[in-house]
Amino acid sequence: MIDAVVIVLREVLEAMLVCCVLLASSYALGAKRTWLLPVTLAAVGGALLYATNLATLTALFDGRGQELTNVLLLVLTGASLLFYLLQLPAMLHNKRTLGKKEAPVTSTLYAVLIIASAAAMVRELAEIFIYVFSYGIASGQAVPVVSGAVIGAGVGVSLGIFIFFGLLWLGKRRCLQMSALLLGLISAGMLSQATRFLVQSGFLPGEHILWDSGWLISESSLPGELLHALLGYDATPGIEQLTVYVVSLAFAMLLLRKLMARQGTDGDALRQ
Repeated sequence: MIDAVVIVLREVLEAMLVCCVLLASSYALGAKRTWLLPVTLAAVGGALLYATNLATLTALFDGRGQELTNVLLLVLTGASLLFYLLQLPAMLHNKRTLGKKEAPVTSTLYAVLIIASAAAMVRELAEIFIYVFSYGIASGQAVPVVSGAVIGAGVGVSLGIFIFFGLLWLGKRRCLQMSALLLGLISAGMLSQATRFLVQSGFLPGEHILWDSGWLISESSLPGELLHALLGYDATPGIEQLTVYVVSLAFAMLLLRKLMARQGTDGDALRQ
């Protein structure tokens, strides 16, 4: 049961981090919050489709179909988050130029919100469905696994709601800054995970492991799961993973600096 709590908590928290941070930052820009509900329903359907067709997906590309599907979803989420960060300074500039109380929210921004959230939720929900069915229902351990999954999901959703309101409590200006920082960390972690899947499936060489920090923080422990959700923590990273992580994070931090510079240039833009 404890294993189910930790595993499901990690999956839910990863999706909730993406969705709640995007929801808070877009709300600070003046976007409506109604986009999340239909995206969530569609993601549940997509995750069920993924989980029920796992055998077919796995058989593709010489048995590497599942890894490549995960790579696609991770890259889609990570790249969408970076593109979202790229749009934030322009949104503030448009707000000042048009003299509106809130920055005009474009269809492009809504599309990025939908793609990033949907891709993140599909992957994490599919992994939850697969875990619950394989280790719970199919193995005759439905009660402890489902109970643990419900507890883990409840804790993950609660943390996501706490993060959402915590970001809004900071005020619009700092909400955008903290959201950009969190999204930069999350996107770098996801692109690093995608790189690991490419190494595991043989598409990248993956010559050697740089270090093993499992003795300090195990990936299967609660701190390790939380760090994995927020930072993409890997106890045994390769040079390819580290390179992608550093480059992605550096790009995200440049975008954060550009956002802060734009906020300073625009004076009172989103200060409240």
